[in-house]
Amino acid sequence: GRDDRGRVDDIAFDHDAGLIPRIGADLFARVERERAGAVVGGSGTGAEVRVEMSAFEIHCELARDLLAPVSSERDKDDRGDHDLEVAKDGSVHGLTARPVASRKQFEGFLAEATQRRAGSAWRRSHVVVRLVLTRFPRGGSGGAPV
Repeated sequence: GRDDRGRVDDIAFDHDAGLIPRIGADLFARVERERAGAVVGGSGTGAEVRVEMSAFEIHCELARDLLAPVSSERDKDDRGDHDLEVAKDGSVHGLTARPVASRKQFEGFLAEATQRRAGSAWRRSHVVVRLVLTRFPRGGSGGAPV
């Protein structure tokens, strides 16, 4: 949705949902079709699909984990954010990766990340949401990222 300055906020949950919620909705619709065995152009495999989510706020060369568990009183005062460094290759090591079972759970995690970001002292930061899909053959234990 648009803020009071006319800029678009990608993490919005109103009727004008932002890019990230729309991508999540589409992703989970596809995951459900794959699980059910129906894919575009023919019959699907009925494969097991697992989704993991990470979210972090980035400013300059620092990142804050927006989904890290709150484990102490200090974390509660600090919103549970954990400062991480961005490597030269752009990766961020040590991010929390939460398994996501449904669109509703994805929206809940996104709302949590949004709430933690809202309390941040960092201004002009960006949020990165990372979704990793792993597809396993039905009844199999191995898998390859999709």
